[in-house]
Amino acid sequence: MPDSASPPTGAESGSVRTTVDLTRAEHRSLRDLCNDYADELGVTRVAGRQVVRELIAELIANQELRKRIRDRLAGRASNG
Repeated sequence: MPDSASPPTGAESGSVRTTVDLTRAEHRSLRDLCNDYADELGVTRVAGRQVVRELIAELIANQELRKRIRDRLAGRASNG
């Protein structure tokens, strides 16, 4: 059992790490979006992981978005 003073690990905190490989253009676009959001929100920084978490939450909540993503995945699957 971990010492109560030690910070929780991913498994203990309920979080799971995931990674995704982005093209340079995708990474640049995400970084630019984060910078735009930071400017709009009047904060120093918006992290890419924050945007990805919000996208996942929106994907779960928004049935129309889920359908659009499913259709895009189906189109890519049929193109090889």
